[in-house]
Amino acid sequence: MFGVGGVELAYLTAVFLLGGFVKGVISFGLPLVTVPLLSQIFPVPVAITLTLVSVLVSSVVQAYLCRRAYPILRQVWPLILPIGATIPVAALAAGTVDPTTLNLAIGVFIEVLVAVQWIGMRSAPPRRHRGLVLAAGGVLSGVFGGVTSFYSFPSVQMLVGMKLNRTEFALSTNVMFLVGSGSLAYSMSALGLYTRTNVALSLWGLVPLLAGLAAGQILRDRIPQETFRKMVLVMLALTGVSLIHRGL
Repeated sequence: MFGVGGVELAYLTAVFLLGGFVKGVISFGLPLVTVPLLSQIFPVPVAITLTLVSVLVSSVVQAYLCRRAYPILRQVWPLILPIGATIPVAALAAGTVDPTTLNLAIGVFIEVLVAVQWIGMRSAPPRRHRGLVLAAGGVLSGVFGGVTSFYSFPSVQMLVGMKLNRTEFALSTNVMFLVGSGSLAYSMSALGLYTRTNVALSLWGLVPLLAGLAAGQILRDRIPQETFRKMVLVMLALTGVSLIHRGL
């Protein structure tokens, strides 16, 4: 079925169920779960391609559920728009950059920032120049995204530093992932990675993804704000470890 065996299809279903649950709880982290696990049975570019459809759909769902926090978008749009504009441009130059070195450097930076925020030294973008700082962070995230498919640095760290509440954070990250993943999906389609089989598998994964997303949402609504912040930092730390591993 879909060009893969029953065992592989069951594995893919379980991976998207887990990824949806993680994203439901902390509003991001889906690719961190799905890409490494799917790459055990698919080539990495295919694993990324299969994940992008789920990121797009889950981001639309979560953004809609958090729509009451829409005023926060007036503050974070300078971060989000440059990501979408920069990814396709950076993707064209991906072949000229050593992705392993870049993954290693980004991973180390993430661990440093997580450690700083964990001990209470939170650094929000200064209000006076916040728009410029966020725009610069968006461009940097877009460059990293185009080269490595990872565009959550330093964008997510900036959102954490702004001390948003859970709903504002969820809306901001999901709109960001919607823009970034749409841009990345466009770049992937230009490389011919969206075959009929890959599209079918992506659509199959949406059912367990949405089931996991719903379960995660229920749990997230019951988590205290400080616990939620620490869970976000833990996921960021795991992201850094994953990138360091890829770099090494």
